[in-house]
Amino acid sequence: MVMKTIRFLLILTMILAASCSMISFHPRALKHHSLRINAVLYDAGGEGIGYHDTTLKNSGKTYRKDDVDIQICQQGGYEINSIEKGEWLRFSQVPGNGGKYYASALVASDTDKGAFQIKVNGATAREIKLPRSKKFQTWKIVNAGTITLPQGLNTIRIVSLGDNWKLRWIHFHSDKKEARLLRKTKLKSEKKNPRTLITLTDQALKSALDCVGDKDLKKVDTAAKQKSLVKALTHRKTLDKLKAAHIPIEFITMEIPYKYILPGFMDRLDQGVPLKPGGEILVNDGYHDHTMIQNLVHAFHESYPGITSLQSIGKTWQNRDIWALKISDNPSTEEDEPAFLFVGSHHANELLSSEHVLDIIETLLLNYKTDERVKKWVDTYEIWCIPLANPDGLYRFFHVCGSGRKNGRDTNLNRDIDVRDGVDLNRNYPFRWNTLGEKGSKSYPLHWWYRGPEAASEPEVKAIMRLSEAQRFIMLISFHTSATKILVPYTIDDVKNPEPSLAWSVGEKLAELSESGRKDRKYKAVRNLYSVDGTDQDWHYWKYGTLAYIWEGARHNPPYEKDRDRMVEGIRNSWGFMLDRMFTGPTISGNVQDAETGEPLEAEIAIQEISTFEAEIHTSHPQTGRFDKLLPFEGIFHLVFQKSGYVTEKIEVSVGKGWKQGLVVKMKKISS
Repeated sequence: MVMKTIRFLLILTMILAASCSMISFHPRALKHHSLRINAVLYDAGGEGIGYHDTTLKNSGKTYRKDDVDIQICQQGGYEINSIEKGEWLRFSQVPGNGGKYYASALVASDTDKGAFQIKVNGATAREIKLPRSKKFQTWKIVNAGTITLPQGLNTIRIVSLGDNWKLRWIHFHSDKKEARLLRKTKLKSEKKNPRTLITLTDQALKSALDCVGDKDLKKVDTAAKQKSLVKALTHRKTLDKLKAAHIPIEFITMEIPYKYILPGFMDRLDQGVPLKPGGEILVNDGYHDHTMIQNLVHAFHESYPGITSLQSIGKTWQNRDIWALKISDNPSTEEDEPAFLFVGSHHANELLSSEHVLDIIETLLLNYKTDERVKKWVDTYEIWCIPLANPDGLYRFFHVCGSGRKNGRDTNLNRDIDVRDGVDLNRNYPFRWNTLGEKGSKSYPLHWWYRGPEAASEPEVKAIMRLSEAQRFIMLISFHTSATKILVPYTIDDVKNPEPSLAWSVGEKLAELSESGRKDRKYKAVRNLYSVDGTDQDWHYWKYGTLAYIWEGARHNPPYEKDRDRMVEGIRNSWGFMLDRMFTGPTISGNVQDAETGEPLEAEIAIQEISTFEAEIHTSHPQTGRFDKLLPFEGIFHLVFQKSGYVTEKIEVSVGKGWKQGLVVKMKKISS
């Protein structure tokens, strides 16, 4: 009986871990045992494929440019409005685990004849009748019945059986009690004045300004494809006034490109690379989009050709380059030197993350000739800087819809750039990819944490992995925002760190040396914010032994002039400490060679005083035979070198303070 109970609990745990949920009105995080489908995210493909609508044109003129009637909800976000009998919406790629789900729906009905069905993979479903709302804008979470979602990806169709009702979302819980609690949730109070972007003609804009004035209505751009149309920012209350005045509006959306919101950005769009009065490159002139960052790294390379090389390490889905600036004394040569990596904007909407990398570039280049410490770094190392790992995401964030966490993969295959498209790049790296089920990353393609169809499926991830394979980075910082934390690998709860863990002692020192620029928070070294699989940090740490940190900055896109400089300046001591750590030690470096030919060898290297638990296999560099080991303490270490076809070499080395260099390990071939 005990064994049956344990087996039941294990199965239940697996079921809960294999599904996902989203219970806030604007989805940000999913619990592991439920799933929300937002109504406006029905499939692409148009009439008869993604939906069926009985009336022509979108009556709300908002969000999507097809015939489904969508409008802005008073609570914020969007709703499917004026749903009629016979209409339907299709949602494919919905993950299931083969279990039973308790469905809920957020609805409003203008009559007592509202009704619908939820069909899974075409199967017949029972009718769900809707209560009449006191007002048509009064929403209620209703019981939508019980369904089974088969294991894998499913297609759901919501079919209307009645007239004149509205839908926000459908929610599936594998836990009956949780489903009941959801239906008792007190709905958020309506947002009084959500920001809105409208498209209209020049003449209509003039009439609108006459109607409401320029305080609550601001022209921000011309429509790219139709020059006779203009775009303007307004608010929901103002929009209601314009509708009441019968001002013709072509399109309405709450998905607003950040370029229209960020003060002064539009004035900087076509200015080229800004310069300081002395002619130096000006970096801290405001947040940067993908083109501005590209222009900056090119300008730095052109201004400092003797200590920089610039290369595109790969192309994105939308054919944008991923630029990497290498800073070293002989940048065009692959020298036998330790390599470091600083990378920003895996999540491109985290703008401050790119600013940290741009500041590192500027600090190293401007001070190379005048600061002995900086000169020592540049002459000794190969320092790689990637300010923008996700160019497609940043383009979408600034210029399309204000969403840029994920990359540019066309997830719903509609050949367009949508707000929920893409893969979360920092869920796509191979180490332990998809091992937490739906806990830290998601299989649902429209989720913000979508891990991708397979490990390392994304071109941006592949590009960084290729660079890492070539360089074998000794240390790495991957910048993010805004928890004011330094994440120490491994970030997955059930993965065991090497013992003793140098990553922790270095991570704690990084936190100690950092200034957050905030009165309410100081930097702190932690294992994770939540357990996550598929991160760049864990993969680098596991694959190459790289001391790799996810740096969660102090704020998310704070006011630039107020916070940018103090935020980036506040961590200079920390990344400087990382670059110093090779020198201060204890550190050991050397090369592995064939004893007869002197050719470099890629050999497995283990240190007996350091225990590992995750099948980590670290090797010397295949082209140079180089190895660098940052050590957790001073003392005597026993290094073991192994390679197929060669005699195993065991070496005892005494390492004190500083950097012990020049160790040459000659391996003999096994006699036949």
